[in-house]
Amino acid sequence: MAQVRKTVSLQATPDEVIDYISEVQNHPGFIPALTRIEEPGEDPRTIGTQWDWTYEMLGIALTGSSETVAYEPGKRFHFTTTGGIRSTFAYDAVPENGGTSLTIEVRYDVPESLLARALDSAVIERFNDKIGDEAAANLRTVLSD
Repeated sequence: MAQVRKTVSLQATPDEVIDYISEVQNHPGFIPALTRIEEPGEDPRTIGTQWDWTYEMLGIALTGSSETVAYEPGKRFHFTTTGGIRSTFAYDAVPENGGTSLTIEVRYDVPESLLARALDSAVIERFNDKIGDEAAANLRTVLSD
């Protein structure tokens, strides 16, 4: 499995950070390659809640489903994805100097459809690392105003 790991300092409280991130409709606003989130039928903070998504990687639109696997107010929001990409997203928040240190960790299997096109998993990993940098920067902008 490939991995992207980012840590970002935010001026918002851990509760505000996890509240924002666990509202999955916010994800396309901070993850640039995420082009669609289908409204979950239930509260995404509830373990087992599912929603569909579309993620564009290297010009290929990948679709799949997500499912919440962990939620703890002000501490963590984790979910898995299946379909176009098998992955685990972990957002973990800890208090830091009156704000929050947020660690984002994504572990994923490189899709075969992309390997055939890119011919090199390093290209895909660099793309996703760049998206991780942009997502962290976007969260800093949104949650530090």
